[in-house]
Amino acid sequence: MARPTEVTRPRTLGGMVYLGVLTGALAGVVVAALGPWRFGVVVLALSMLLGAAARLMITDASAGMLKVRNRYLDAAVLAILAVVMIFLAATIPDQPR
Repeated sequence: MARPTEVTRPRTLGGMVYLGVLTGALAGVVVAALGPWRFGVVVLALSMLLGAAARLMITDASAGMLKVRNRYLDAAVLAILAVVMIFLAATIPDQPR
């Protein structure tokens, strides 16, 4: 009989930050789906901005799952996407119902 898989904690600081960013992103998607979508998009974007800031501060050795490519490229992509999302959420006009 197979043993259940064990739940393990992230081994690096970057792994813990990654899970925090993922939790914030999930919260933003849930808020956008069930409530005011603009606020949900802003929560998602702020989560991405926190990930970008963390990626700049955490070394490559302890970045864990937060590391994809170069430190500055990772942070730039996250920050640009977050700023674009906030801009779009602020400028898209309300649609008539």
